[in-house]
Amino acid sequence: MHEYIKRLIILFKDPSNFARNVARETGYWNVLKVFVIFYMSILIIRLLLSIGVTLRGGGILSAELILSSLIAGLIAAFIVPFFWSGVTHLGVLIFGGRQGFFNTFKVATYSWILILIYGLVIPLIASVLLLIKPLGTIEVITQLYTSVFGVAVLVIGLAGFVHVIITETIGLAYLHKITKVRAFLGASVIPVALMVLFYGIFLWLLRITIGSL
Repeated sequence: MHEYIKRLIILFKDPSNFARNVARETGYWNVLKVFVIFYMSILIIRLLLSIGVTLRGGGILSAELILSSLIAGLIAAFIVPFFWSGVTHLGVLIFGGRQGFFNTFKVATYSWILILIYGLVIPLIASVLLLIKPLGTIEVITQLYTSVFGVAVLVIGLAGFVHVIITETIGLAYLHKITKVRAFLGASVIPVALMVLFYGIFLWLLRITIGSL
C-alpha cells in the first residue's frame, strides 16, 4: 500500500515525472489494480461517513443498501477506466495521437484517481458539517452551512477539473509524442462536448416535464 501512496504523491506533485514512470508500465492489470484499490478505498470511506451521519441523525442503517453499494462500486471500478479512456482516446486520435490505446489508458486511468480524491473532499466536508451541526438550529445557521458547502463544492470541483486536465495534458503529450496544445484539446474536447450534450438533454427533458404539468 505504501507504494500506491507514493505513486499518488508523485501524481499530485509532479505530473511530468509521473508520466515518465507510467511510460515504463506494461499490462492493463498493473494499471487497473491501482485504480480499483483507490476506488474501493474511497468508496468505503464515503460509506463510513454516510453511516456516521445516518447514526448521528437517528436514522436506520440498511445492510442491503451498503452491500449493494459495495457491489455496484466494485463493478464500476472495472468499467470506469475503460469508458473514460475510450472517450479520451477518441479525442487523442482526432488531434494526432497514434501511440495506441494503452498509452491513453494509463494516463486517463491514473488521472481519474485525482477525480476520486477531489470527489472525496466534498462529501467529507458535508459529513463534517452534518456531524457537528447543532440539532434544532435556527434558519440563519442552516443557511450559513449551506452557503459554505456550496462555495466549497464550486472551488473544489473547479480545482479538481483543472488538475485533471493538466495531468492528462502532460501525460498524453509525453506518451503520444504530440504537442501539449494537441494533448490538451484531445483530453478536453470530447468530455466537454459530452457534458454540453447531457446538459442540453437534461434541460430539454426538464422543459418537457414542466410543460406537461
